[in-house]
Amino acid sequence: MNTTPSGGQGCEKVQRYLDSYIQGELLVETNHEVLEHLEQCPACRADHEQRLWLRNRLREASRTVEAPVDLPARVQRSIREAGLRSAFSRHRNLMLVAATILVAVFAGVLTLRQPERIQESYINRLSARLAGALRVGFDDHLHCAVGRKFPDDYPKPEQMKPQELPGPDFEPLSPVLRKLVPAKYEMVSAHRCSYKTRRFVHFIFRNEKQLISVVIAPKQANEGFQIEKLIPALRQAGLPVYQSTADRYQVAGFESGQYMAYLVSDLPAGENLALAQVLSQPVSQYLAGLKG
Repeated sequence: MNTTPSGGQGCEKVQRYLDSYIQGELLVETNHEVLEHLEQCPACRADHEQRLWLRNRLREASRTVEAPVDLPARVQRSIREAGLRSAFSRHRNLMLVAATILVAVFAGVLTLRQPERIQESYINRLSARLAGALRVGFDDHLHCAVGRKFPDDYPKPEQMKPQELPGPDFEPLSPVLRKLVPAKYEMVSAHRCSYKTRRFVHFIFRNEKQLISVVIAPKQANEGFQIEKLIPALRQAGLPVYQSTADRYQVAGFESGQYMAYLVSDLPAGENLALAQVLSQPVSQYLAGLKG
C-alpha cells in the first residue's frame, strides 16, 4: 500500500511544474520526475486531474464559442478584481494559467498538446536505446505500469472481473509468478493490454518504491532475440536470457515457443537479472505448452 505522505518540498516542487507538465513544456528528465511523484502522491495526482479537467473543458469550449474581441482584457481584469490569488492561494497558478490558456485559445495562438504526447515522447526517447526485440516489453511497461496510476485500493487479481483477467491460457501463470517474485512485491494487476496495436499479457508487481512487470507478447514475423543476434547476459539451463538498460530501467527477455517474455523493472541491474534467472525456466516451460 502506498504510504507516501502528501505535502512537503517534493509536492511544492511538483506543484510548480504541473502546468508546464500538462502543456508538454518540460524536459524529459523533469517530466519523468513529475510522473513518478504523481504515481506516489494522491494529493498531487488529484490536483493534476483537476487542472487537466479544466484544460480539456477550455479546449472543448474553444471549438463552439465565438469569443468577443475584448475577451483577453476582460479575463485579466476579472482575475484582478476577484482577488483570486488570495482566495485560491493553492490554485493561484491554476487560475492564472487557465486564463492564459483561455485567451490564447480564443486568439488562435496556442495549439494545446495532449498529455499522451508527453508520455509517448518519453517512451520513444528511452526505447531508442534498446535493441528492437527488447523494446517490445519495455515500451508496454512504461506505457501501462509507469504511465498508469494505481490507487491504493487497486483490486487484487482474484477480485477483478473476468474480462479484466489475462484469460484462461494465462491465468494459471499468476500463482506461479506470485510464488517466484519476492513476497515484498505485491501483484497489483494481471491483465491483457495493448500498445501501438500490439497485444500483451501483463503482470505488475510493486512495493512502495519499485515497479516490476512481467510482459508476454506473441512473436511477430522475423522477430526474436536470436534473429537480432543479441548476446545473452546469461544462460539458465541452456535458455539464453538477454538484458539491457535504458535510463534507470532494466529489461531482461527470453524466448519460448511462439512468445517473447520480459522482466522490466527499476531494480538494480544485478537484481533484475537475478530475478529474470529465477523466472525464465518456469515461465519458458509454461509458454512452451501453449499454442501460438
